[in-house]
Amino acid sequence: MTSTAPARIDPRRVLSQRRTLHFADIDAVLAEAQRLRDLVDGGNTVRADLAGPEVRLVHLANLPLGQMLGHLGLTLGLSVHGSEYRFPWPMRMLMGLMRNKFLNGELGQPVDAPARLNQDIQPDPAIDADNGLRMLRENVEAFEAAPALKPNLMLGEISHEEWVALTCRHAEWHLSFIIER
Repeated sequence: MTSTAPARIDPRRVLSQRRTLHFADIDAVLAEAQRLRDLVDGGNTVRADLAGPEVRLVHLANLPLGQMLGHLGLTLGLSVHGSEYRFPWPMRMLMGLMRNKFLNGELGQPVDAPARLNQDIQPDPAIDADNGLRMLRENVEAFEAAPALKPNLMLGEISHEEWVALTCRHAEWHLSFIIER
């Protein structure tokens, strides 16, 4: 039996087609997430290479809007709930050297998370934009209410402000793959 699922897109192939985004804070991330959710009326986006001409909001790579929003929420949720996964120490050391770029620059190249970590940060692929936005909002609320934050899996101990900056850079990366045609 052959699979009918479309082949995965290497995000590096579509980098030049992405939107340029900059979020100053998590409220700006939530506002853009809400705007995109409204454009798909709570449903989802379609991959650009598979969408008909009538589809106005598409995703360029592999994650539809709902899964993307859920992923952003679950990743921020690690600041409150933590994870049993630990990156190997050489990778943590390398990431520590790139700390300023992660917090203040543009995230440049896609990174495939290890399968064990994906269990914590990837929602069901069929999640729609309504539920992805709900997951994002719930995790933002938990983050804002948390009396103490867990270490970041790559950067270790970081402040609340650094968690915000990292979340903004992460959201800029992912949401830049959602485009209006």
